[in-house]
Amino acid sequence: MVVRVTGAERRTVVDVGLRGPAGFRGWSGGRGDVVTVSAVTATAGYLPGPIEPGAWTVLLGVPNIRPGSVDRFTVTVTLHDTDRPVDGPVVRTAPGWYAGDLHAHSAHSDGRVRVGTPRAVGAPPFLVFAAAAREGLDFITLSDHNTVSHWLEVDRLQPYFDTLLLLHGREVTTYRGHANTAGERAFSEFRLASPDASPAALMRAIRESGAFVSINHPGRPDDETCMGCGWNVTDDEMLGAVDGVEVVNGMTRSGDQWGWPLWAAWLNRGARLTAVGGSDEHTPDETDDYAVGQPTTVVWADELSEGGIVRGLKSGRVYIRTRGPRGPSLEFHATQGGTRVEMGAALDVAGETDVEFVADVDGADGQTLEWIRNGEIVATQPASRHASRMLRVAPGDWVAIMVREAGDPTVIGNPIYVGPRR
Repeated sequence: MVVRVTGAERRTVVDVGLRGPAGFRGWSGGRGDVVTVSAVTATAGYLPGPIEPGAWTVLLGVPNIRPGSVDRFTVTVTLHDTDRPVDGPVVRTAPGWYAGDLHAHSAHSDGRVRVGTPRAVGAPPFLVFAAAAREGLDFITLSDHNTVSHWLEVDRLQPYFDTLLLLHGREVTTYRGHANTAGERAFSEFRLASPDASPAALMRAIRESGAFVSINHPGRPDDETCMGCGWNVTDDEMLGAVDGVEVVNGMTRSGDQWGWPLWAAWLNRGARLTAVGGSDEHTPDETDDYAVGQPTTVVWADELSEGGIVRGLKSGRVYIRTRGPRGPSLEFHATQGGTRVEMGAALDVAGETDVEFVADVDGADGQTLEWIRNGEIVATQPASRHASRMLRVAPGDWVAIMVREAGDPTVIGNPIYVGPRR
């Protein structure tokens, strides 16, 4: 709902409020806001809740109008079929690389902070966002488990964080594995029909609604240390149901628990999934375990908005700085026969052929660049601002790069696919 009033130069003021069929829903006075009310979120001063059928009333008051003034007001009401408006804020209009954290928690699930003696209490979302801002991130997803109650605070706190984009998401937590969303527009079911039911249909529905959906920490154990955390669904069930895989969760970037092997195996079966990272931060007041922005997912987006970041994630032009936002930067492309494709895209070739792959890495002095084809390292060389390699590839192949320091991954790039575009 938008209320426009003429006569501001004469100090004409019209107060605004809203009443639904079930009663009072809010009051914003004369501040002139756009008013949004939905099942899960509402403008400050208004109550979220169901949009009941029946008569709704716009409440108007006129605290000031000068004698002889004739002014007009208009009320525009727009109905949406989602739990929140599709259009969100555009924090920056320019295309470019934007760095963020896709996985963090607050008091709306199991995020916590220490106060007083010290005593653990739920972590206010504001502290999570403030930590992201201190790290210099461009965006962050508050991904509390199953609920969307935090969306209200995302919307109300966004104006305060005018350089940091707050994404709507959650961690869809089933007993067969977890998945993160970014850019969800409506609450959807997270419960499975039975303990052994596949979450594929549930994930596919969220993805097809426009959100980005990625499997979380697939290598984690599924035991009393993390019930339901491990991914135990077959590839066949999930192919086409998700957009990506969290290959780095917190500081887990090697060993049995990181997600890179599962992601690479899926790519070898023909899937095209974006590799992402997320801190999984639960304690924004300390960094003894994880920290906001470690790792950082870097996305090429046409603008810094929720739609822009989601489009960028789905495109696959994405890389991971495993140690945090100030890690090395990466550009990765391939050229063949006058055609250039960027990271995440497909180079269409008719058969086996030689293709030049180019990786521009900045800030990785003394580190090693690995060229990876179909999950196997085929060459290594020092990381540099302009590293190129001619590789023999065929339709169905994929080529990615990884940068390491003393064996530890610092940058993980998404692949360039070889074969028809999809």
